[in-house]
Amino acid sequence: MAKRRSNNVYTFFVDSDSEFLDDLLEGFHEKDKIETRSFYSVDDFLPYLQQANFTGQYIVILFMGYYFESTMADESKEMGIVALKKIKEMYPEAHVVMMSREEELIIKSKALRFGAQEVLIKNELIDLRISNLVHKIISYKRLDFLRHRVYSVSWIFLAYLAIASLIVYFFSKIQS
Repeated sequence: MAKRRSNNVYTFFVDSDSEFLDDLLEGFHEKDKIETRSFYSVDDFLPYLQQANFTGQYIVILFMGYYFESTMADESKEMGIVALKKIKEMYPEAHVVMMSREEELIIKSKALRFGAQEVLIKNELIDLRISNLVHKIISYKRLDFLRHRVYSVSWIFLAYLAIASLIVYFFSKIQS
């Protein structure tokens, strides 16, 4: 299971290219100190995600390859898209970023249409792009949590003011 961090961030990498994934994670761990879990197959990751109980307080970031060999779909070539659809059904709040060696517009178009946040090209700059995306997602999510908290506190405060005003009004009516 992915280690729980104090800021509730879970980062997963799913790619069938084990050499690429191992090299990527080695540099990623050294530079960013962000805990991750990796899977070399969608067939292994999807049951894990289904079993995990991520609620809205967790930030789930998933970097996933586009092409996989799989027993789960007829079109194993585009298993990344099939998996993306299933992930978004199970956990719509997940931040999914697709990765591909090819820079084709159709790949990006399909991935974005089915809920991917971004499509990254597997090149020498991918570790930097991943690091930037992770920090951006965490920052936006924290800001969103804060915005919801302020919104809730504001409504509680307004309700308190309304009740206090009503109490003062009724006491002033009783005394007069």
